[in-house]
Amino acid sequence: MKSRLLPSSLLSLLQLVLYPSLLCAFIIPDPIVHFGIGAIAGGCGAIAYQPFDYVKAQIQSEEGAKRYQNNGLACFWETLQQHPRALLTGLPVSVTGVAPEKSVKLGVNDILKDSFLLANGGTVLPLWSQIVSGAVAGACQVVVSSPLDVIKVRLQTRKDGEAEESGLDKFRLVWQEVNGVAGLYRGVEACLIRDISFTAVCFPLYSALFDSGIDPFLAGAMSGVVSTFIATPADMVKTRILTRQQQTQPLPAFSAVAATSTTPSIRAQSDGTLVMSGGGGFNNGTMVGIYEPQEVDVMMGDLSQDLKTTTTDNDIDSSNNPFLVAKRIVEQEGSKVLFTGVSERCVGAIPRFGITLGAHEWLEHYASSVGLLSTHLPS
Repeated sequence: MKSRLLPSSLLSLLQLVLYPSLLCAFIIPDPIVHFGIGAIAGGCGAIAYQPFDYVKAQIQSEEGAKRYQNNGLACFWETLQQHPRALLTGLPVSVTGVAPEKSVKLGVNDILKDSFLLANGGTVLPLWSQIVSGAVAGACQVVVSSPLDVIKVRLQTRKDGEAEESGLDKFRLVWQEVNGVAGLYRGVEACLIRDISFTAVCFPLYSALFDSGIDPFLAGAMSGVVSTFIATPADMVKTRILTRQQQTQPLPAFSAVAATSTTPSIRAQSDGTLVMSGGGGFNNGTMVGIYEPQEVDVMMGDLSQDLKTTTTDNDIDSSNNPFLVAKRIVEQEGSKVLFTGVSERCVGAIPRFGITLGAHEWLEHYASSVGLLSTHLPS
């Protein structure tokens, strides 16, 4: 009887290493493989996109729009000459955050497409199911992408005097500024609109281009550019919400007496003088003078209108409702402003989504070829 050259436990380990299909079939479920592939591909794309993302954030903010006149190239050259390292501001956040973000987006899309394919008999994947898969994937990724945007945009738009702070100090200050966990989801409504519209277009378009024989990198770049263009207005609104300073609109000169919500009141003194009190403004909230009754009526009407207008304006300025914010931007700056940063986003989408979707396709194909996945569909 021949003796065994290797212990049975070591032999079993070698078999699992030599035959990865055995390891994956019994230990690693398909969803985990999908999420892992998405994380790797997304991280690669994030690194390529970071300089474009920095410039985009600068010119979309109100302060940056005035400083650079919506000129992304001017922002890039000025930053490159004065603070070249600033172009990579937020890169650790992007790489750390984009990995789970992309793993959720790409992973959920793959899982839903596999489910729809099985439900359809494993033959053809209808277009509507690809759109639904992409839209749901975009909605799911908001759980990760919204906090990522809040932190990243705040870091990228910090003032020059704050640039010398250490990394830990920056994160500590950002955490204080966003008011904790709740603040990490500021502007989440705009983020939902942006991400759902993007993925609902990007993934079906990529599949169509890939199925037509186009190279994965080129298909990813083309679908990324088209989807990025469509999602730019929502991204612009999201950036404005995140960078907007919560300031009260100044009232007209006379209505300074009503700078608070207290309703103005009038009382008569013994000498015939009428005293108007509004809770704020001149003379500790009062204006003293002798007025005719008709003048008082007119003044009270003006005060009421000023308070109503100011309250409405401040509600819009402090609102996170993306439709109200977009309306205000269009009224004050014109509709073209909603596409500020579209060039930077679209140019950056070429390496970002070309690398992300190209790497994702290659990794999915490799995983299927070695038995890591039971099925494989274009992203």
